[in-house]
Amino acid sequence: MPEQPVRLLGCRGPAVDANVEQMREIMKKYGFSEETMLDRLECFGGFAGHAAEMRKTITTKSVTTDGHG
Repeated sequence: MPEQPVRLLGCRGPAVDANVEQMREIMKKYGFSEETMLDRLECFGGFAGHAAEMRKTITTKSVTTDGHG
């Protein structure tokens, strides 16, 4: 219902030919972090494979021996 202030959280899954790389570029343009992108992909069914591929390409923060990044 339009009068409800709740965002859409449902999804039917990705299209067979989903252009995840384009999505990534657009989200980056609007300031989304790679971790947020992964969170959004992993939140909805069917995107796990896309998220796993993306996770292979992102840089992870290195953690020093004292546990601080």
